Amino acid sequence: MNKKEIKEYTFQKIGPYFSEQGFTVIKTNNESLFNFEKKTDDYFYSCGGYTLKYDNYKLIYGFSFGIRSIVNILRQIDAKTSLSRVPYNLTESLIGVSPGAILFPKEHERPYKYFSDEYELELCLFDVMAFYQSFFLPFCDKYKSIDKLDLLFNDFRDFKTDNQSFPKLAFFHVTRLIIARLANNPEYEKVVEKNFEALEFLWEQDGGKYDRLDDNKPEVFAAKYLRDLKV
Repeated sequence: MNKKEIKEYTFQKIGPYFSEQGFTVIKTNNESLFNFEKKTDDYFYSCGGYTLKYDNYKLIYGFSFGIRSIVNILRQIDAKTSLSRVPYNLTESLIGVSPGAILFPKEHERPYKYFSDEYELELCLFDVMAFYQSFFLPFCDKYKSIDKLDLLFNDFRDFKTDNQSFPKLAFFHVTRLIIARLANNPEYEKVVEKNFEALEFLWEQDGGKYDRLDDNKPEVFAAKYLRDLKV
């Protein structure tokens, strides 16, 4: 199979399914195999996939989920100060959900299957739909709740210092503060302090020093900005 045949067969097999789920097709570049999006007043969902070619093709796919109330505040903060020291693109997606991210965070390509013909490709596409139904939908249904997101990312019993394990959160150290504030977390100030401690630890590991008094740092600006936010 060539790439054109793979793309045509893929849309034939999964296009109708995602259309029934309320997704629309997004025009993709030559590297992408498929891209679907679904938007509501409050939430954003997407699904995308591409192929890698070794001896045979391998289908890599994943989903993402976003909550508009969180993204809107990220945009407000982004208008005042840069959210990252490296180039970035602020989209409606907050959390990526895929077999690679869950099973092998440092080797995303590892859990996916190879295919060489239509039958094997169909099995891979069945996996895409099965993952959507059995994992992605339940994940989104659970974490639509800001309170549950707050427990996920700001639980002091397991307070993550970085964004290296699933689930990964876009602009992690800023977004967790937004979540705490929107959840009306009564220990917001403790979340801010623990977040600063995590950043100081990470900068120290790289031989630097994090300045929690520097308002140009997005986490510093966000901590102050969110204190005055009406929710």
